[in-house]
Amino acid sequence: MNCKLLLSLTVLLAVKTYAFETIKFKTVGPLFGESKQLQTECTFENYSKTCIIDTGARQSAVGEDSFFLQYPVASQGEMTGFNGEVIITDEILINNFKIGELVLSNLLVDRVGVGFASKNPIIGNDVYWNLTMTFDFNQNVIYLGDQSPDDVKHAGLDTYHEKWIGIPVQIEGDKVKSLWDTGASLSAVDIRYIEENLANFKFVREIEAEDGVGNIVKTKVYKTRLNISGISIQDVTVVAIDFKKIQNDVDPDIKVIVGYNIYSKFNWLIDYKNKKWAVWQK
Repeated sequence: MNCKLLLSLTVLLAVKTYAFETIKFKTVGPLFGESKQLQTECTFENYSKTCIIDTGARQSAVGEDSFFLQYPVASQGEMTGFNGEVIITDEILINNFKIGELVLSNLLVDRVGVGFASKNPIIGNDVYWNLTMTFDFNQNVIYLGDQSPDDVKHAGLDTYHEKWIGIPVQIEGDKVKSLWDTGASLSAVDIRYIEENLANFKFVREIEAEDGVGNIVKTKVYKTRLNISGISIQDVTVVAIDFKKIQNDVDPDIKVIVGYNIYSKFNWLIDYKNKKWAVWQK
């Protein structure tokens, strides 16, 4: 075998070329400053909608437009805002659902009326839970398989009640738990944690924001420094919110929500199926 052919084969073997199903997305914003959302096209039966990819939502949800109002109520559910307010929902059964190239049958979703802050359906962890997902922010595509580089270190994915996912992060050297939330347009830190560690946060300003059930809440914006898997991220914008409900429902030690302004800076493996994750530079 000549040297040129051997070199070509070596290069080909070093590159992953798996033909995974994909979900193409676009980033939409700004909602506030550097905040954005991930949106993609979905089909409910034969009804197409622009949907939000939300790994912070335990269950997918739709509004009460005329198409979804045709469905009979299968059961009752609920959604909760950051302030603890609970909204009772009707759960409806979608026989055929498609997001990107992924097709699912019999998807139970929350149908939400008054108080549903999103104008677009939210696609949550009930859809992603048994998937392996590579988020490629160079190409704005999710591969439904492991496309992480061979030299990237994998770590165990934190999972909570088979509804939420998280990763460890460091704030100025202090290791804390976080939720990895593509539905969060900005990253957030527990207000009590900020108050207890004010030296690690620089106040920027106060804003009004809308939570997941439509409540307008006042919150403060800070800058801080994070480290994720050995990658240092300087001057990260975070909003201070009350994590009491999150800590009660998910885990009492969660202090951070990793939102768009952090996760979009990198590429990620989020492997629900095998409970592992990885991050690398774009």
